[in-house]
Amino acid sequence: MKSRIFYALAAPVIAAVLAIAVSSIALLIAGHSPVETFQTMWQYLDSADSLVNIINRAVPYYIAGVAVAIGFKMGLFNIGADGQYRLAALIAAAAGAAVSLPAPIHVLFVLVVAVAVGGAWAAVAGILKVTRGVNEVVSTIMLNFIATGISAFLLAEYFRDNTATLVAQTKELPRSAWVPSLNRLLEAFGYHLPQGTILEGFLIGAIIVGIGYYVVVWRSRFGFELRTTGIEGHDPEGHRALRHGRRPHRDGAAPDGPAAPQVRRHVPHGHRLHRHRHRPARQEQPGGHRRRRLRVGRPRTRRPGFATHRRPPGDRQDPAGHAALDRGDRLRGGPPLRQRRPSAGGGGPERLPGVVDARGGGGVMTTAVASPPASPTQDFRAWLDQTRWARPLVFALAATAILSISRIIADAPDMTSGSTFAAAIGASAPILLAGLGGLYSERAGIVNIGLEGMMIMGTWFAGWAGYQWGPWAALVWGGIGGMLGGGLHALATVTFGVDHIVSGFAINIIAPGLCRYLSSVLFVGRGDGTITQSPHMKGDIGTFTLPFLSGGSFFGWKTPDPLGWIDDQRWFFVSDVAGLLKGFTTEMAWTTVVALLLIPFTVYLVWHTAFGLRLRSSGERPGAAYSLGVPVYRVRYAAVLISGFVAGLGGAWLAIDVKGYNQDQTAGRGYQGLAALIFGNYRPVGTFGGAGVFAYSQALTQRIGTAPVLALFVVAAIIFALLGLRLCSKGQFLGGIVALAVAALAGWYYSVTDKVNNQLVFITPYVVVLIVLAFASQHLRPPAWDGRPWRKGME
Repeated sequence: MKSRIFYALAAPVIAAVLAIAVSSIALLIAGHSPVETFQTMWQYLDSADSLVNIINRAVPYYIAGVAVAIGFKMGLFNIGADGQYRLAALIAAAAGAAVSLPAPIHVLFVLVVAVAVGGAWAAVAGILKVTRGVNEVVSTIMLNFIATGISAFLLAEYFRDNTATLVAQTKELPRSAWVPSLNRLLEAFGYHLPQGTILEGFLIGAIIVGIGYYVVVWRSRFGFELRTTGIEGHDPEGHRALRHGRRPHRDGAAPDGPAAPQVRRHVPHGHRLHRHRHRPARQEQPGGHRRRRLRVGRPRTRRPGFATHRRPPGDRQDPAGHAALDRGDRLRGGPPLRQRRPSAGGGGPERLPGVVDARGGGGVMTTAVASPPASPTQDFRAWLDQTRWARPLVFALAATAILSISRIIADAPDMTSGSTFAAAIGASAPILLAGLGGLYSERAGIVNIGLEGMMIMGTWFAGWAGYQWGPWAALVWGGIGGMLGGGLHALATVTFGVDHIVSGFAINIIAPGLCRYLSSVLFVGRGDGTITQSPHMKGDIGTFTLPFLSGGSFFGWKTPDPLGWIDDQRWFFVSDVAGLLKGFTTEMAWTTVVALLLIPFTVYLVWHTAFGLRLRSSGERPGAAYSLGVPVYRVRYAAVLISGFVAGLGGAWLAIDVKGYNQDQTAGRGYQGLAALIFGNYRPVGTFGGAGVFAYSQALTQRIGTAPVLALFVVAAIIFALLGLRLCSKGQFLGGIVALAVAALAGWYYSVTDKVNNQLVFITPYVVVLIVLAFASQHLRPPAWDGRPWRKGME
């Protein structure tokens, strides 16, 4: 008990001491006195007005923290508290302003509406987690952006107070819906606050929430089961005893193994634990390991192992990397082991299609099996599986066909023009770079939620280097800045074992503050630099247009533009394909060319080199890889550093595009890159497709007129109709009916709407990602050890 109290108090004290030390170093570098700074901070605390202000600001943070802690206790990361809070506040304020009730009932009504809306929005992520296996971190991040867009749409279209011209807000709540302040309560005890200082009454609600949290989580059966679930799910290796026959029963069965002390410590008062009685292990008979059961007519299957290669999930289309494993190549870079092959001169039976060899004892039996002729559908599927580039090509052509049909129905010729595709490809570059950065880290088993912070570091370093040495130096230094963030993430997760999600979000929080501090030191007073932007960048990065296809120059000669001519004809499908190709070959910035070239480079490095094999093995089976000589720690460090460098290139792209660093420049593109990575099933080409979904919707909002934007609802109707028919044909009638209903809703909205709010377009890619995760979660295969802690000696 004493040790628990000591560690509980030591952690925040050590954190505060480290924070003061780091802050002092930063102040000394900036030329300020840490003593004077902390004295000023203490003087601010030495007043009732300041303390009341701090308490009022801390109340919503505390309640949000308690809400998130409930999920954390059961091993679920509710990153969506921001979206739940935002949507609940808007709808509760609008509902409270629309009714008139007595004071206590009115306050209770607003609270109930807010709780119901927030709970319903959080239930979306819960349903996706339980029914479809969608990772709650990704789904709640997507729901945050969707909630932001929905809130802006509802406020602009339905809930806005038209009397307020300067600020978009709802109607003011009547006084009956206000929570009374605590000033009178303090005055009753003889304490009077300064004039104009109000201690909000919701402090009482925060105290009630805290007490309720303690009782429910620590003093109830539900809380015990909740915490046990979190222990079991958070540390699967250390708590295997909980899963295999020794899980705590509802009557309070006691666990054995490493989890036992931790679980027993959290048993509610009045509950009793008992131990399971396990059967003794059955002893093997003498010589039993030499006995083999022979079955005539059946092939003898070899026991799968790392050397014979049991193919890890998610790598079924990985012939090059697994060929190395099948050949017996050693992961530590040694020479390949020789395998016995049947001699060409008859040293073994001839293996033919449809023939099965069964070896048992001293004989070999060959049985011929007649194979029925393959149907065209089976041939097509085999071609998709066997040809590396077939599936992305088919998806691209199918998407172009759907866009072409939608363009004709909506009468929106700009929807698939070369200029639209060029804008979308350019906008996809930073998202693609963030996704590729995440790919390196995730493939090594390290979840990188800190891509946004690494991109922010990249924008600042690119702005700092760009105004001194030009855009190419900005590109390199942007990658270095992102690498610094990646190094911090690797130090926290690989060396100290910090939770990957917590470390990533810490980087996302630290990066903006650090960049603002650096701007105040290095940008203010230099040219047009301020605390929020860097001085103007020197030079231009330049663009590239392909000659003979898109009208580029060839040694000063203006070449023909056949793709542009076909694009202008607006023929069905043909002009749309020409517009797509023209977008790839017309006035493309060299930074975008670098981003696109990183796709084949990543494919080669991760799937066709020894380093890539070690990297992927560290994310799939780090224990097995370590047993074969792979330095898992060093490989993971290298992967996260590369991840930060590539994400920093994405931030540099943004800085070079506008010729300088600006505060809040990334605008969530790091999260979009993470979503694109999952959308693309952790593969480079698929990640580019996911980035294109985000970028295409952004490009359409920049087009003149609403027809291209409105045509997106036609696209949604077609896609959901096809998806619904597909699900119904596979017998998944519930999902099919839901998809058909969404298709009908999208078609109805298109038919009755003349103008589309841009916020609906803003949330479109996030909705698409959620739909893909919901319906294709069984086909998405992250690395087997992704996000799980690993130490030497673990399996």
